[in-house]
Amino acid sequence: MKRRRLCAIFLCVGLLSGCAWLTPPDVSGRWEGTATLKMTPNGPEPYEIILNLMETDGVITGTLRVGMWPLAADVTGNRAGRHVEMACPLLFDIAFEGDVHGRTMAGTCTCHDVTDTWEATRVD
Repeated sequence: MKRRRLCAIFLCVGLLSGCAWLTPPDVSGRWEGTATLKMTPNGPEPYEIILNLMETDGVITGTLRVGMWPLAADVTGNRAGRHVEMACPLLFDIAFEGDVHGRTMAGTCTCHDVTDTWEATRVD
């Protein structure tokens, strides 16, 4: 009898853990990190980035702030599973692509036809 109860408890814990692991991430929130971008003629350099994102049914909207630039630009994109794609074409001409792993997003970014890396961590 004790063995059955123990098996039932382990089965429930396993199912709950598995469901949490299979649930796709929600990227809503504030993310801070760095992106290597070609913003000057000198070539790609690392810049601090701040993303304030809202996600609804896989559609991402929000703002992007790059470095000490005083203005935030609109960013739009989508999430499919753990994969994200976002773009900020109007002000910075930047496109982000990558994957979400827990509280971190990372991948490649393209700015003015130069592709390099980016990474951001959820801070809220």
